[in-house]
Amino acid sequence: MPPLRVPDNVKLIGKEKVLKMPPQDRERYYEKVILDILLANREGATANEISTNTGFAERTIKVHLDKLAARGEAYAVSRGGAAFYFARGLSQEKALTIKSKTKEGLYYVITNLKSADGDFFYIQQKELDEYRALRVKGAIMIAKADGQDFIKQFHTHMAKELERE
Repeated sequence: MPPLRVPDNVKLIGKEKVLKMPPQDRERYYEKVILDILLANREGATANEISTNTGFAERTIKVHLDKLAARGEAYAVSRGGAAFYFARGLSQEKALTIKSKTKEGLYYVITNLKSADGDFFYIQQKELDEYRALRVKGAIMIAKADGQDFIKQFHTHMAKELERE
């Protein structure tokens, strides 16, 4: 496997400076660096490889990889007991969150993703767990080019189902 590539646009700063950042800026910094590294390494990367090349704690990297995966910007594949992470795409704007009218604590989150493979709608079903944290229960990616047809067919299907009730 080729060595991990850290792109030139990634600015690694010292741990002391990172820790002095406001928490939100620190979170954004870690996630941007990690996602930029995943985008530059199409063959994937492990948390350990990212840690070795950035100096970030492996635990910190895993937390941010999980967040990126929850937003649909990354995904993991297990190979020989190791989790390899891959970039799925970049969020194009703030996600749309729709609260369920029938079940308390259930939400649908729609994110627009842009990747080397094209533009997509990433739709997640999330539910509040016992700690009041949102957990992904399921998801689907739809190519933006298929969006209109998907919605039309989905609408037709739902109308038929509702007529049966």
